[in-house]
Amino acid sequence: MRRMTLFTATTMLAVLAAGAVSAKEVTYVTDSCWSGTMETITQMIDKAAKPPKRNIAMAFNFVGTHRTRLNGAEKPELVSVQCNGVGALVAGGYTHNGYCKGVAKDGSSWFGKYDGNLKGSTWTFLSDTGQFAGIKGGGTTQSIGRFPRLGKGIILNCVVGTGSYTLPDG
Repeated sequence: MRRMTLFTATTMLAVLAAGAVSAKEVTYVTDSCWSGTMETITQMIDKAAKPPKRNIAMAFNFVGTHRTRLNGAEKPELVSVQCNGVGALVAGGYTHNGYCKGVAKDGSSWFGKYDGNLKGSTWTFLSDTGQFAGIKGGGTTQSIGRFPRLGKGIILNCVVGTGSYTLPDG
């Protein structure tokens, strides 16, 4: 099956664990790797075609890590992430979307949404706690490449993300 950059939010959701608490915009670059499970349903359209033509719908759950560098910092901040989503390869076009939760070392968390295709993903924060309370922002992610497949129903990926956010004055 053709490589699916399922959560390039996925990771998709590249995020932060920083203590910046002003209304100024913070930019970041992150790398994120994850693995998980994927269930699929397939409709074969033309088995003789090269490659075979088919429609595929999928649901996935994955966990991973984000290492984020804020405002060009050398030391990355670390966040653990869990995501659920769906994707579809229909008539040769691929799309995916879902939701993720990130948790920082101090227990603060964020919740966000991602949407994407084979070229990458965009994501947005939806709600947040602790050091992330009131956060506004989002970003984009791109897959860094294809990983060897471990077996049916197992997904693996790493992405690079960029974006920005603001926190309320406090």
